[in-house]
Amino acid sequence: MTPLDDALLICRCQMLLVSDSDSYEMFSEEERREFVFLLFRHLCLGGAVCQYEDTVQPYLDATKAIYKDLIRYS
Repeated sequence: MTPLDDALLICRCQMLLVSDSDSYEMFSEEERREFVFLLFRHLCLGGAVCQYEDTVQPYLDATKAIYKDLIRYS
């Protein structure tokens, strides 16, 4: 990863977690309570063995696929 990739990853994490960051306000509090947003946040932040992607598109694709499956079978 390059320093720019690191910076983008930090910005993405701040957008999802840090309420006083500039990028946090990209999503309203109402949007943050939506299930699809919570699913997206969980996929982006991952866990102890998460391997981060350089772009957000894989996270969007995975979120969409999982959400559609959950809605279809609920």
